[in-house]
Amino acid sequence: AAKIDGFGIDAEFAPTRDLTFRGQISYNHGTYEKFCSIQLANLLYGPASGFAGASLLGADPRCLAAGSGGQFNTRAQLVSGNELETAPKKTASLGVEYHMTVLGDWTLTPRGNVQYSDGQWTDEMNLAKSPSWTMLELGLGLEKDKLQFEVFCRNCNDQDAPLRSTRLTDPYGSNTAVALGGMGYNQTIGNNPRRPRQYGARVAYKF
Repeated sequence: AAKIDGFGIDAEFAPTRDLTFRGQISYNHGTYEKFCSIQLANLLYGPASGFAGASLLGADPRCLAAGSGGQFNTRAQLVSGNELETAPKKTASLGVEYHMTVLGDWTLTPRGNVQYSDGQWTDEMNLAKSPSWTMLELGLGLEKDKLQFEVFCRNCNDQDAPLRSTRLTDPYGSNTAVALGGMGYNQTIGNNPRRPRQYGARVAYKF
Protein backbone atom coordinates (compact mmCIF):
# COMPACT_ATOMS: atom_id res chain seq x y z
CA ALA A 1 0.00 0.00 0.00
CA ALA A 2 1.16 3.53 -0.73
CA LYS A 3 0.09 7.06 0.12
CA ILE A 4 0.50 10.07 -2.15
CA ASP A 5 -0.03 13.70 -1.13
CA GLY A 6 0.50 16.67 -3.41
CA PHE A 7 -0.90 19.34 -5.67
CA GLY A 8 -0.56 20.66 -9.20
CA ILE A 9 -1.15 24.06 -10.78
CA ASP A 10 -1.39 24.90 -14.48
CA ALA A 11 -1.76 28.51 -15.52
CA GLU A 12 -1.82 30.62 -18.66
CA PHE A 13 -1.52 34.42 -18.73
CA ALA A 14 -1.81 36.69 -21.74
CA PRO A 15 -1.10 40.32 -20.75
CA THR A 16 -1.52 41.35 -24.40
CA ARG A 17 -3.07 39.77 -27.47
CA ASP A 18 0.35 38.77 -28.78
CA LEU A 19 2.21 37.76 -25.60
CA THR A 20 1.44 34.54 -23.72
CA PHE A 21 2.97 32.95 -20.64
CA ARG A 22 2.31 29.33 -19.63
CA GLY A 23 3.39 27.74 -16.38
CA GLN A 24 3.05 24.51 -14.46
CA ILE A 25 4.19 23.43 -11.02
CA SER A 26 3.52 20.23 -9.11
CA TYR A 27 4.49 18.71 -5.79
CA ASN A 28 4.06 15.04 -4.91
CA HIS A 29 5.12 13.19 -1.80
CA GLY A 30 4.53 9.47 -2.10
CA THR A 31 5.57 6.87 0.46
CA TYR A 32 5.01 3.18 0.99
CA GLU A 33 2.75 2.57 3.96
CA LYS A 34 3.31 -1.19 3.87
CA PHE A 35 5.45 -2.87 1.26
CA CYS A 36 7.86 -5.81 1.41
CA SER A 37 10.86 -5.93 -0.90
CA ILE A 38 12.24 -9.33 -1.91
CA GLN A 39 15.05 -7.60 -3.78
CA LEU A 40 16.26 -5.75 -0.68
CA ALA A 41 16.57 -9.02 1.24
CA ASN A 42 18.50 -10.51 -1.69
CA LEU A 43 20.82 -7.53 -1.85
CA LEU A 44 21.52 -7.41 1.90
CA TYR A 45 21.87 -11.13 2.62
CA GLY A 46 22.81 -12.78 -0.66
CA PRO A 47 21.40 -16.04 -1.97
CA ALA A 48 18.67 -17.74 0.00
CA SER A 49 19.68 -21.05 1.55
CA GLY A 50 16.28 -22.67 1.21
CA PHE A 51 12.61 -22.04 0.78
CA ALA A 52 10.54 -19.54 2.69
CA GLY A 53 10.40 -19.70 6.45
CA ALA A 54 10.62 -17.47 9.49
CA SER A 55 14.15 -18.70 10.21
CA LEU A 56 15.47 -17.86 6.74
CA LEU A 57 18.29 -15.34 6.91
CA GLY A 58 17.02 -11.84 6.18
CA ALA A 59 13.32 -12.69 6.43
CA ASP A 60 11.25 -10.01 8.13
CA PRO A 61 8.41 -11.76 10.01
CA ARG A 62 6.09 -8.91 9.08
CA CYS A 63 6.50 -9.91 5.43
CA LEU A 64 5.79 -13.61 5.86
CA ALA A 65 2.40 -15.15 5.31
CA ALA A 66 2.52 -16.35 8.91
CA GLY A 67 3.18 -12.83 10.15
CA SER A 68 0.65 -10.13 10.82
CA GLY A 69 -0.64 -9.01 7.43
CA GLY A 70 2.23 -10.74 5.63
CA GLN A 71 2.42 -10.23 1.87
CA PHE A 72 4.81 -12.94 0.69
CA ASN A 73 5.47 -16.56 1.55
CA THR A 74 9.20 -15.98 1.20
CA ARG A 75 11.85 -13.79 2.74
CA ALA A 76 11.61 -10.04 2.22
CA GLN A 77 12.45 -6.79 3.97
CA LEU A 78 9.88 -4.19 4.96
CA VAL A 79 10.45 -0.84 3.23
CA SER A 80 7.51 1.03 4.74
CA GLY A 81 8.26 4.76 4.92
CA ASN A 82 10.44 4.72 1.81
CA GLU A 83 9.52 7.12 -0.97
CA LEU A 84 7.92 5.90 -4.19
CA GLU A 85 10.27 5.30 -7.08
CA THR A 86 10.15 7.18 -10.43
CA ALA A 87 8.11 9.95 -8.79
CA PRO A 88 9.96 13.30 -8.50
CA LYS A 89 8.75 15.51 -5.67
CA LYS A 90 8.79 18.78 -7.60
CA THR A 91 8.39 19.54 -11.29
CA ALA A 92 7.89 22.91 -12.95
CA SER A 93 7.88 24.53 -16.37
CA LEU A 94 7.58 28.05 -17.73
CA GLY A 95 6.99 28.97 -21.36
CA VAL A 96 6.59 32.22 -23.25
CA GLU A 97 5.81 33.14 -26.84
CA TYR A 98 5.32 36.43 -28.63
CA HIS A 99 3.65 37.04 -31.99
CA MET A 100 4.65 40.03 -34.09
CA THR A 101 3.81 41.10 -37.63
CA VAL A 102 6.78 41.63 -39.94
CA LEU A 103 7.33 42.15 -43.63
CA GLY A 104 3.74 43.01 -44.27
CA ASP A 105 1.62 39.99 -43.38
CA TRP A 106 4.20 37.51 -42.06
CA THR A 107 4.00 36.52 -38.37
CA LEU A 108 7.25 36.12 -36.46
CA THR A 109 7.02 34.10 -33.22
CA PRO A 110 9.94 33.76 -30.82
CA ARG A 111 9.28 31.23 -28.05
CA GLY A 112 11.08 29.68 -25.12
CA ASN A 113 10.45 27.05 -22.50
CA VAL A 114 12.33 25.95 -19.39
CA GLN A 115 11.59 22.75 -17.47
CA TYR A 116 12.73 21.52 -14.07
CA SER A 117 12.41 18.17 -12.32
CA ASP A 118 13.68 16.88 -9.00
CA GLY A 119 15.65 13.67 -8.96
CA GLN A 120 13.81 10.40 -8.37
CA TRP A 121 14.51 7.08 -6.73
CA THR A 122 15.17 4.16 -9.06
CA ASP A 123 13.35 1.56 -6.93
CA GLU A 124 11.51 0.85 -3.69
CA MET A 125 14.79 0.33 -1.80
CA ASN A 126 15.71 4.06 -2.10
CA LEU A 127 19.38 3.19 -2.55
CA ALA A 128 20.02 5.04 -5.82
CA LYS A 129 18.60 8.32 -7.07
CA SER A 130 18.85 10.11 -10.40
CA PRO A 131 19.91 13.79 -10.27
CA SER A 132 17.58 16.76 -10.69
CA TRP A 133 17.69 18.55 -14.02
CA THR A 134 16.79 21.78 -15.80
CA MET A 135 16.37 22.03 -19.57
CA LEU A 136 15.94 25.00 -21.89
CA GLU A 137 14.28 25.00 -25.32
CA LEU A 138 14.12 27.92 -27.76
CA GLY A 139 12.44 28.45 -31.11
CA LEU A 140 11.79 31.10 -33.74
CA GLY A 141 8.90 30.67 -36.18
CA LEU A 142 7.87 32.56 -39.29
CA GLU A 143 4.40 32.00 -40.73
CA LYS A 144 2.24 33.29 -43.56
CA ASP A 145 -1.08 31.75 -44.54
CA LYS A 146 -0.38 28.01 -44.94
CA LEU A 147 3.42 28.23 -44.98
CA GLN A 148 5.52 27.86 -41.82
CA PHE A 149 9.26 28.03 -41.13
CA GLU A 150 10.92 27.36 -37.78
CA VAL A 151 14.42 27.14 -36.38
CA PHE A 152 14.82 25.63 -32.94
CA CYS A 153 17.19 24.58 -30.22
CA ARG A 154 16.36 21.66 -27.95
CA ASN A 155 18.21 21.02 -24.69
CA CYS A 156 20.01 24.30 -25.31
CA ASN A 157 21.90 24.10 -22.01
CA ASP A 158 23.17 20.62 -22.96
CA GLN A 159 21.69 18.98 -19.86
CA ASP A 160 23.28 15.56 -19.41
CA ALA A 161 21.26 14.17 -16.49
CA PRO A 162 19.84 10.74 -17.43
CA LEU A 163 16.45 10.71 -19.07
CA ARG A 164 15.57 7.78 -16.83
CA SER A 165 17.37 5.56 -14.33
CA THR A 166 16.13 2.05 -13.64
CA ARG A 167 17.15 -0.93 -11.54
CA LEU A 168 18.18 -4.02 -13.48
CA THR A 169 18.15 -7.54 -12.02
CA ASP A 170 20.18 -10.52 -13.23
CA PRO A 171 17.66 -13.39 -13.07
CA TYR A 172 20.41 -16.00 -13.40
CA GLY A 173 22.88 -14.47 -10.99
CA SER A 174 22.48 -16.92 -8.11
CA ASN A 175 20.61 -19.89 -6.72
CA THR A 176 17.82 -17.53 -5.66
CA ALA A 177 16.55 -18.17 -9.20
CA VAL A 178 15.17 -21.41 -7.74
CA ALA A 179 14.37 -20.30 -4.20
CA LEU A 180 12.62 -17.07 -5.19
CA GLY A 181 10.80 -17.99 -8.35
CA GLY A 182 13.38 -16.82 -10.86
CA MET A 183 14.61 -13.55 -9.29
CA GLY A 184 18.34 -13.27 -8.74
CA TYR A 185 20.06 -10.96 -6.29
CA ASN A 186 22.62 -9.34 -8.60
CA GLN A 187 21.52 -5.72 -9.09
CA THR A 188 22.72 -2.80 -11.18
CA ILE A 189 21.45 0.66 -12.13
CA GLY A 190 21.00 1.51 -15.80
CA ASN A 191 20.75 5.05 -17.18
CA ASN A 192 18.95 6.00 -20.38
CA PRO A 193 20.97 8.89 -21.84
CA ARG A 194 19.32 12.16 -22.75
CA ARG A 195 19.74 13.60 -26.23
CA PRO A 196 22.45 16.31 -26.22
CA ARG A 197 21.93 19.85 -27.48
CA GLN A 198 20.18 19.88 -30.83
CA TYR A 199 19.72 22.56 -33.49
CA GLY A 200 17.28 22.17 -36.33
CA ALA A 201 14.92 23.72 -38.83
CA ARG A 202 11.44 22.79 -39.98
CA VAL A 203 9.30 23.74 -42.97
CA ALA A 204 5.58 22.97 -43.12
CA TYR A 205 2.75 23.68 -45.53
CA LYS A 206 -0.88 23.22 -44.59
CA PHE A 207 -3.08 21.93 -47.38
